[in-house]
Amino acid sequence: MIFGSYPCCDGALSLAPPEGDLPKYGKEACPHCGATVWHRFARLDPESFTEEQFLERYRVDEATNTIADMAPYVEPSPEIKALLDDVQKRLAVVLEADFVELLTGQRPKGEDQ
Repeated sequence: MIFGSYPCCDGALSLAPPEGDLPKYGKEACPHCGATVWHRFARLDPESFTEEQFLERYRVDEATNTIADMAPYVEPSPEIKALLDDVQKRLAVVLEADFVELLTGQRPKGEDQ
């Protein structure tokens, strides 16, 4: 669901996502002011854009009926990289213990999680 206000005029906005897999995109005329508005329906972080905002971020190919996100990739900071590395290492230990337990029926010593 998208709740909030239209980005063009702050009129009330409430839209249900279309059926099927998400994310999906939709375009409509704002019922309040008539401006063209795009919506990105997603389970996390759905968004609505004016047409200008949308076309700055997305490339629309109507011939193939595709939309590509053109947002630049942002390199994570060293702190975030270190945090992600730590989480990945901890997860690997837990998954390895789960796998051993699945195969042998016994949890490796020291792996209580």
